Amino acid sequence: VSSYDTWGNAYDVVVSGKYAYVADGSAGLWLIGVTDPTRPAAVGRCDTPGTARGVAVAWPYVYVADDSGGLRVVNISNPILPMEMGHCDEVQRAYDVVVAGSYAYVAGKHKTLCVVDISMPATPTLVACYGVYLDGIGVAVVGNYAYVAADSSGLRVVDVSDPANPTEMSFYNTPGSAASVAVAGGRAYVADGSRGLRVVVVSNPAAPAELGSYETPADATGVVVTGDYAYVANRAGGLWVVDILNPAVPVGLGFYDTPGYAYGLTVVGDYAYVAAYGSGL
Repeated sequence: VSSYDTWGNAYDVVVSGKYAYVADGSAGLWLIGVTDPTRPAAVGRCDTPGTARGVAVAWPYVYVADDSGGLRVVNISNPILPMEMGHCDEVQRAYDVVVAGSYAYVAGKHKTLCVVDISMPATPTLVACYGVYLDGIGVAVVGNYAYVAADSSGLRVVDVSDPANPTEMSFYNTPGSAASVAVAGGRAYVADGSRGLRVVVVSNPAAPAELGSYETPADATGVVVTGDYAYVANRAGGLWVVDILNPAVPVGLGFYDTPGYAYGLTVVGDYAYVAAYGSGL
C-alpha cells in the first residue's frame, strides 16, 4: 500500500492511534503519521544511544529496547518533539520490551528477562533478572506469565506473579531459533527462525507441548496473531499470512515479499505494518 524509508534499519513497529512507532536501529525511535496508511509521513524522531530493536507504547511514553543502550523511556506527548525522559542502563543488550501494568519486561542478550519498575517513568528501576546465561530475543506477557523467545534455547515460560522473583516454570525446546512469540487462546505462536511458525499449547504453563507448525521458506523473525490468522515476518521472505483456525494444522494462505528483510510487524484493522530493516516501514 505504501512505505516510508527511515534512516536506519527498522527492527520493530507498534501502531497506536495516529502514529506508527518504529525502532530504527542506530537512528533511534521514529514517529510516523499513519492516519492515512496510503500516505505515511514522518512526524518526529528521538535518537537513542544504542541500537533501537524493540518498542512498546503506554501513552504518553514509549519504551525502547535499545540493545547496548538498555531501556529508554521517551515522552511522546508532543509527537513532533519526542524527548527521552528516563533510562535503565542496568538492562544490558535489550532486544524486546512489553509493558504490563507498572512494569516493563525486557528480553535481552545474556540476561533472558529483566523486570523494570516503570511506576516513575523518569527513573525506571531494575527489579530483577532471570536467566543470566540465556539470550532473550522476544517476549510476551499474559497474566502471571512471561513467554520468552530465547533463540537456540527455545520458548521459556517464566512465572512473574512476583516481579521481584521471576522464576522459570517450564520450557519447550523448539527445533529452530525462537525469535518472537505471540500468545492467544492458551497457545504460544513462536517465530522460530529457519523452522517457521511453531504452535505450542501453554494452557498448562508447567507443561508446554507443540500442537502444530508451518514452515515458512525463510527465517521467521516476528509474529502477530489476530483472530484466525497468524502474520509472520520472514527475514528474507517478507510477510506471510497463516490460517490458524485449526492450530494443529496451520495453512499458509499468501505472502508479500517486502523489499527489505522483514523483522517485526503489527496488524491494525486491514493493514499490516512491517519493520523491513534497510527499507524502513
